Amino acid sequence: MKELSIIIVSWNAREFLRACLQSIRETGQDIDHEIIVVDNASEDGSPEAVQRDFPEVILIQTGANLGFAAANNRGLSRAQGRYFCLINPDVVLQPDCLRVLLRFMDCNPDTGMAGPRLLNPDHTHQTSTTRHPGPLDSWKKALFLHRLAGRRRMDDPCIRDVPVLYGMFWIISRAAWSRVGGLDERFFMYGEDMDWCKRFHDHRFRVVYVPYATAFHEGAGSSRRVPVQMAIQLRQSRLLYFNKHHGCLPRLIDLSGLMAESLIRLVLGVLLVPLGVRDREWLTGYLFRHAVCLRWLIRRGGGFVFQRSGYPLA
Repeated sequence: MKELSIIIVSWNAREFLRACLQSIRETGQDIDHEIIVVDNASEDGSPEAVQRDFPEVILIQTGANLGFAAANNRGLSRAQGRYFCLINPDVVLQPDCLRVLLRFMDCNPDTGMAGPRLLNPDHTHQTSTTRHPGPLDSWKKALFLHRLAGRRRMDDPCIRDVPVLYGMFWIISRAAWSRVGGLDERFFMYGEDMDWCKRFHDHRFRVVYVPYATAFHEGAGSSRRVPVQMAIQLRQSRLLYFNKHHGCLPRLIDLSGLMAESLIRLVLGVLLVPLGVRDREWLTGYLFRHAVCLRWLIRRGGGFVFQRSGYPLA
């Protein structure tokens, strides 16, 4: 059995993926590991680049874009390690990142999942933890009240238990995975991290932020290509999370807040038009994105509120 299985799901992120794999090659030499790349039908030459430049990598080509959760589950089913490390392709590991995380997991068998401190490309600290969402959070964001909430500094050097680790970088134990199960494949993208962390907590495993391990994360390495689809997907995954874990009233409150957010942004955006905003292209995209999201929420949102089974994703 390998010490570590590193799983990377990639979709049209060739250059990010190359940098990520190179950082693993340079920082994981003394770790008995395997690397599994699950390619979600990329059209940018990613599979060919992996086969040519990183022959040690196990490449799984799905033939279709299965989404983040389903593709990671494909990799997990193939993995042979005592620990699994799920990394986004736009992550670059820093020296000792994997070794620090492995030592922490070995010394803390009650930990099911851990994650490192993530840095932006300019070396500023990136938010990598959050709490589980509440039904009023969407209203706070709609009314811009979320900006008033204090945010804990991510350069806090203390190891700490957290409710949620965002899904950019996880290390989990095989023992915990065998009890918790894989990612919920009804989440195509987004929301699966909150759901999985909640399930780890439900099974009495710790979820821990380990700031002594560090990595750089570009952010939106693939999703920036399709901003409108990703905006809809973000809302759909949130509604699915509430459908799965909350009752009808919290679901309705959350849906109404999501609708209010898009409606308020649309009104504010229209008010900016007569002011001669310099970046008209940005404003047009902003208005279009929120208009499409509001239309989708009106047409599809109610299904997530009033239907408990089936999780209406279509």
